[in-house]
Amino acid sequence: MDDFKIDIANLIAKGRRNLNKHVEGVEITAPGITFVLSPHDPEVTSAKKAVIFLSDRRVLNSKECCDNCIDRSLESLSKIREYVVCQQQELAHLSDGGLYLMFEFVVDAIRQFLTYSEYLERDYEPRGGPISDFRRHPDARKAYFEALKQLREHIAATMHQIRIIAGTDPRKIPDNLRFRGWKANCYSDTSTKTQNAEQE
Repeated sequence: MDDFKIDIANLIAKGRRNLNKHVEGVEITAPGITFVLSPHDPEVTSAKKAVIFLSDRRVLNSKECCDNCIDRSLESLSKIREYVVCQQQELAHLSDGGLYLMFEFVVDAIRQFLTYSEYLERDYEPRGGPISDFRRHPDARKAYFEALKQLREHIAATMHQIRIIAGTDPRKIPDNLRFRGWKANCYSDTSTKTQNAEQE
């Protein structure tokens, strides 16, 4: 099976169509997009809620999530996705806004990761039926945690943008959760080509 890569090409294209409407505010950056956002109050409130919720998720923190808890981490990621979708529903009237797009970055990446995990289960599942954690095939476990690392990098970068919208003091962010740039190796060739096309 190919390595896990996140495809954000469609979201980049959507951002180019809908954003850059504001002339002043805070600057938000994502692969292939830089835009200025003057958040409406519902966006600020929703961003603050998301920061509180996501900052406490162990599955997103490599220092806290153990390497023998695949089943629990998959369940936690599903809950994160469900929470963020609920936040999107509250922002339905601002679906062309920057925060909504950042939420889509989280939701869509988790969806892709869960699909990839299902493929791993299918490809490595023994004849006896589904298994979990240490009973998984070593190659499946390795691929899973390598993919989770990519997902964490992506969500951490997205969370930085959400913190900007929320007005979070960067000095209060734990060092291991601080923004260190969008990692190109997390993304598919399709996304990379979309980014390069924007820069030309």
